[in-house]
Amino acid sequence: MKFTTKKNDTSYCSLFNKDKDNRSLFFNVKGGFTLVELLVVIAIIGALVALLLPAVQAAREASRRASCQNKQKQLALATHNHHDTFDYLPPGGNKYNRTNATYLYRYSAFLPMLPFLEQTALFDTFMSSHSSSDPWTGNAFSRADLSAVLLCPSDDAGFVRKLRDANSLMTTNYRVSNGDWTDRGDINQVDSTGAVMYENKRGLFSGFRDAKRTMASVDDGTSNTIAFSEGAIPAIGGMKTIFGEMARVTADLPKSGESPKDVFAAKTCLDTKGTGNYYAGSMTLSSDRIGIRAFDSLIQYTGFATILPPNSPSCYRETADNESGTGNANYACLISATSYHNGGVNVALCDGSVRFVSQTVNWGSDTTAKCVDSGSSPFGIWGAMGSINGGESASLP
Repeated sequence: MKFTTKKNDTSYCSLFNKDKDNRSLFFNVKGGFTLVELLVVIAIIGALVALLLPAVQAAREASRRASCQNKQKQLALATHNHHDTFDYLPPGGNKYNRTNATYLYRYSAFLPMLPFLEQTALFDTFMSSHSSSDPWTGNAFSRADLSAVLLCPSDDAGFVRKLRDANSLMTTNYRVSNGDWTDRGDINQVDSTGAVMYENKRGLFSGFRDAKRTMASVDDGTSNTIAFSEGAIPAIGGMKTIFGEMARVTADLPKSGESPKDVFAAKTCLDTKGTGNYYAGSMTLSSDRIGIRAFDSLIQYTGFATILPPNSPSCYRETADNESGTGNANYACLISATSYHNGGVNVALCDGSVRFVSQTVNWGSDTTAKCVDSGSSPFGIWGAMGSINGGESASLP
């Protein structure tokens, strides 16, 4: 049978013989998404990002926290190596044979630890020039970049300071334990001749100048005693945040001749806090910024107390006689451990292990308790972990 197509045939097959301008029905249809379809796809992608982003951020923070813990472990190991070499712990304050014997030079414990942190050349540089300048006077030594050793990856402020100004002083996120005791800005109460009026005997790195404390003095056990923790570095310009700043108080911290055994109340410092992680708007903040001098043993620069729990306010009281509001933390300081890790801080114990301590750790909660220079700490588990000889059996959960 022979099939033919008539001239005026409008059947289905004849449509294929139209001239090309009339073939749009089958051959000129453009593909693509409609607006509704596009919006649906965007919504799906957005939902996936929203689900995945917290997981990515959590993974990154976990990596940063692990790196931070490793750095604290290196500090703890350096402490042990110093002890093995010299038979005593790195002192929290050192003279290093300075010629001016009337001044108690305040080099931090990080300085004698440098050779045990693979920084022997830097230490030798200091030892060859320390008779003429201190390691926070803007010399080349004080501007050394020890980011890989003393800065926590979770805290950007220290890195930002170095990036913005290569000549900035070396900062540190890591702090030595002064125990459950509130200290003067220069570690201990001394009179005008340099004689110790009373000594902080509680923390691993506290004690009078050039004290040579040993591991044998840690009566509470090296696995139950904190050696190092963290302190957030303040942002450039300041933000009135408890991370790296300290607020001025005019009571309940000891003045000249007073002891924290007699004059102390944690409530006054706690009351400086406003909303969230910020100080109250009325608070005056110190010009001495926490952590901005890695080699200065003043407690506001390199120390902390196990009194208030992690991520609490830090406070200071000025020179006893004038209380002028000038911002100098010349007398008592209560410095809390702080960090940008979610919910707490890392601590390195005397045995070299590193733990994460929640900011909800038991600290006794007695806001009127005074410090003690012997016996059990009045500041709960947190205080007990800071004392080297309190006789407590407490350990971190």
